[in-house]
Amino acid sequence: GPEFVVDDAGERHIIDKNYGSSRALDDYLPNRIGASNWINSDGSPMPVHYQAHGLSGGNLMTDGAGTCFLSDIVYEEEKPAKWTNEDVDEFLETYLGCKQIIILRPLCLDGTGHIDLYAKIVGPTSILLAQFPEDTKFNGQSPVNSATNHCDTKFINDYDDMEHNLQILESTTNLKGEPWQITRIPSLEPYSVSYFGMKSWVYRSYLNSEIIGKRVAMPSYYVPQLDHEDADYLLNVEAEAIAAYEAANPDLIEVAPIPSDHIIDQAGAIHCISHEIPAETGDAWIAPLEYCGNGVAEGDEECDGPDQRNTTCADLGYEKGNIRCDGYCRFVTEKCVGQPPVDTDEPADTTQPGDTGEPVDTDEPADTTQPGDTDPAVDTDEDSDTGDDLPAEETDEPLGTGDLGGDPTQTDDGAGADSKNSSGSCSAAAAARGTRLIALVLDLIVTP
Repeated sequence: GPEFVVDDAGERHIIDKNYGSSRALDDYLPNRIGASNWINSDGSPMPVHYQAHGLSGGNLMTDGAGTCFLSDIVYEEEKPAKWTNEDVDEFLETYLGCKQIIILRPLCLDGTGHIDLYAKIVGPTSILLAQFPEDTKFNGQSPVNSATNHCDTKFINDYDDMEHNLQILESTTNLKGEPWQITRIPSLEPYSVSYFGMKSWVYRSYLNSEIIGKRVAMPSYYVPQLDHEDADYLLNVEAEAIAAYEAANPDLIEVAPIPSDHIIDQAGAIHCISHEIPAETGDAWIAPLEYCGNGVAEGDEECDGPDQRNTTCADLGYEKGNIRCDGYCRFVTEKCVGQPPVDTDEPADTTQPGDTGEPVDTDEPADTTQPGDTDPAVDTDEDSDTGDDLPAEETDEPLGTGDLGGDPTQTDDGAGADSKNSSGSCSAAAAARGTRLIALVLDLIVTP
């Protein structure tokens, strides 16, 4: 997914990191966003820069002033096969402005390895760090697929891992030499589920949150999963988590708990299904109320997600079938059947939106790959949507040494200066389930 950065001149860019998946349309997303007419207030596209590293947005935390925090998977499973650790460091500095890199240990049984499940920067020097019970039984000896955990050889248990991270943070400073102020936040012990036929562990993190201005959308949990849990226990832990946020940043106006039991078992919560965009310099940028993807068909959109304007296959001239909406807010009629005969007096218009009208050379197969795809093979479960708008120009030219762009939550004192993404970083299923949370988060944003 896209990583937004700001260069030394204050211009915003998108870093398009490698998305190691067969889902071509997901891989295309940074280009799609960069080409959107709403991304800049003047309607211009945003430059997109491709990089081969597989850094996930959920594994990047920054103070917005040159210090980047990551789990050590940045040097392991996220790293391209032929890269050295020095290559990774160069990528982080050149493309993301990381002048100081601090590496922490991931959670023991977490399949993602991402930092956004156990740490959160909430101010210029203020960091929330997960704390597990000292007698935690999830010590790496539990039966689990070794390919999806970080326990087998290196890590002892979640309690010791987080205490090790505490020592690292206490031994380092920001680039100004100021020490980090660490506040511990209680963490629920993980429970197991079957995920794609494999035993996996679920970490109900209060840190997979999003900071919006001086408000926090904090995931919370109300369904007991372990023997020692009941409703009162979970409410008490939630209250302690809210108190930790307020202690770490007294300037926060509200910490709003968002029910997340139905999404966290897909390896992510609020932070994994959302992404902040740094504000433009000068006048504040305001997101448009109408855009393709908001779930409401508006303007010249044929449809938008579930809103199909009550249109059926019959309305489009077919006998029956089911239509659906593609990612460009246009009808897909491949499931419609029984198209009536075409009037032979007038030839049928077979052009598609975005076609130039030029005949196709039948000696050469049509190119159906998407701009930005790394694999020309398109998942046959997805339509090969071409779109009317051109993608943002993509380049692999570095940006120089501009600082990593903070999010629109960053205040003058640096509060909330993190920049991470959700698209493909935690779980595609989490993103799908998370649509039900969007209204709650929007309510949080607009509440005075």
